[in-house]
Amino acid sequence: MLTSRKRRVARCLVVAAAVAAAAACARFIGQEPTAAGPGVPRLLTARFDPDTVRMGEETTLVLTFEDTDGDLAEAVLVEGAISDFRFVSSTNVINRNIRRHRGEVVGTVRETFRWEAPAIRYYDVFVVDLKGQASNRIPITVTVR
Repeated sequence: MLTSRKRRVARCLVVAAAVAAAAACARFIGQEPTAAGPGVPRLLTARFDPDTVRMGEETTLVLTFEDTDGDLAEAVLVEGAISDFRFVSSTNVINRNIRRHRGEVVGTVRETFRWEAPAIRYYDVFVVDLKGQASNRIPITVTVR
């Protein structure tokens, strides 16, 4: 018989395994990164602030980038989620228009998000410029309680 501590540890291990599986699956969904080179955008950091929220509360996606051409077009989040300790495979892709950052060579993008269902949400985040060149991907998570 498992004690409550052992059950919590087992659940954490299941969640960790599911996040790893989500990371492996999500990398094949959506656009592949463009090889690094002149004019190709690059994400320096990506995070949700705060990274734990209650249902209905807002969190902010914060991306720092560099793009020598200054022609960013959109931020893309490829989603996977864990709900009720089960991995939910998703091909949900969230695109956010960030053209207001055109002309910026280095900058920070801030986009607000809100969720109405509890889950640990996993995303691969990248940006795309007007030429269709995709940056590197950065994995991030947000916990919705």
